[in-house]
Amino acid sequence: MNLVELPVFLLSSRAPAGLNVLEFEVEDFDRNLKQVVRRQVTVTGSAKYGIPAAAAEKVWLALLHHTRAYNNFSDPQVFFSRGEMLKTLKWPNKDSSYHRLTRCLDQLAGVRLKCVNYWRDNRTKEYRRVTENIAILDYYRFRDSRKKGDRDFREYLSEFRWGSVLFESFDSGYLKRLDLNIAMRLKPLSLRLYRLLDKNFNPPMRTTLKYDLRTLAYERLGMSRSYDAAQIRRNLSKAINELAEIKYLEPMEEAEQFVKKEGCRGLWDVTFKLGQAHRQPKRTAGAGKGSVRQLRPEHRVYRNGRFEDVVPTASRVFETSKALRRFTQR
Repeated sequence: MNLVELPVFLLSSRAPAGLNVLEFEVEDFDRNLKQVVRRQVTVTGSAKYGIPAAAAEKVWLALLHHTRAYNNFSDPQVFFSRGEMLKTLKWPNKDSSYHRLTRCLDQLAGVRLKCVNYWRDNRTKEYRRVTENIAILDYYRFRDSRKKGDRDFREYLSEFRWGSVLFESFDSGYLKRLDLNIAMRLKPLSLRLYRLLDKNFNPPMRTTLKYDLRTLAYERLGMSRSYDAAQIRRNLSKAINELAEIKYLEPMEEAEQFVKKEGCRGLWDVTFKLGQAHRQPKRTAGAGKGSVRQLRPEHRVYRNGRFEDVVPTASRVFETSKALRRFTQR
C-alpha cells in the first residue's frame, strides 16, 4: 500500500537518456497533527539500469503474488521458478522474456526511495515524521532449475529477498487484494490508475473519487510535467476508457468527468465512479502472521510447477504427542 500512490515506475518502456532521478511532492492533511504537511519522495535508479520501467511494475506485482503463494508474507526470502513467474506475467516462455525479467529485477534491486514524511507505519496508523532511504529488494539470485535431480528445491530454484523496511510494511498487514488478471492485461497508465483507484475506493461507502488533475497526473501517476491540461486529459481519457471497457469504472460524459475549477485558469478536477460490478466490499490481503499456518522450508516441496505443503497427518501428530507424553512421564 505504501507504494501505490508513489510513481516509482516509468510509464514508458525505457527512461530517457541520463534520467535516473525522479522527485515528487504532495501536500496532505495529517489527521493526527491536524495540519497540512509536505510529503516528499525521491526515486533514484542505479547508474547502469536506471529507473524501473513500465514492465517492472508488472514484475513488482508478480513478486507480491509469488510471495503470498510461497509463505503469505511470513518471511522476506522467497523461492520461485522463473518459468512460473513468466506465466504469472503472461509473457511467452522464450529467451527475450527471461532477459526482460532480468532487466526488471536489476532495476528493482538498484532503485532507492528517499521518503520525507511519506512512509506510513500501519502499526501506529501514522506517517513517519522522519527522513529514510528505502530499498525494494535486498537481492535476487537466479539458479538453473533444468538439472534439479533429487536436490532440495532451495538448491535449484531462484530466490529474492525483500528490503527490510518494505517487508516491515508487509508484515504489519499494510496490503490489499488486487485482481491480477485485470492488472496484467492493462497498459502502463491504465495499470497505474487502476492501482491508485483500487486503494482509495472503499465500497460501498466510497464509490466516487475526485482529484486535482495536475496533482494526480504529476505526483500520483508520474506523467510528464511538460504536459498541459489538454494533454493530460487526452492521455488520461484513454486509460479511463480502458478501465470502463472492463466495467471497473462507470462510464461518464467528458463534461462530468473533467470539471474546470471556477476562477482558476487552466485548473481542473477529475472525477471517477466505481463500476456497479465492483461495489461489493473487498477483504484485505490478510497477511498477518495468524492468517495462515506458518510452515518452515522443510515443510514445503516443489512439485509440478508449484509449492505444496507437507505436514504430518492428524493421526501422526496424535501418535507423536502420545509418545512424547510417555517419554516425559517416564
